Amino acid sequence: MDRLYEAILNESDSYLTSGINYNGQNPVKHTFTKDLRDWTYSSYWSHLSEKSSLLARKEVISWFGGAKEYANFHTSNNVGLFEEWELFN
Repeated sequence: MDRLYEAILNESDSYLTSGINYNGQNPVKHTFTKDLRDWTYSSYWSHLSEKSSLLARKEVISWFGGAKEYANFHTSNNVGLFEEWELFN
């Protein structure tokens, strides 16, 4: 039973990470920009902002280990997403 629970948790962790990354990469996917940092309306910048928001900003940033780690993850983890998108096009 413990292994099943651990597998579900690991899958959920991976799913959450992938979902946050996918959402941040959407402006690139839809060819609004080539670099997600250039799209001012993306969730990428919303998560890094200090402005008032209903987003669970602190939780998302801490999920990645901090703002620097969040930014680094998003700028270096897009290749797999692009490959996945090609399967659906």
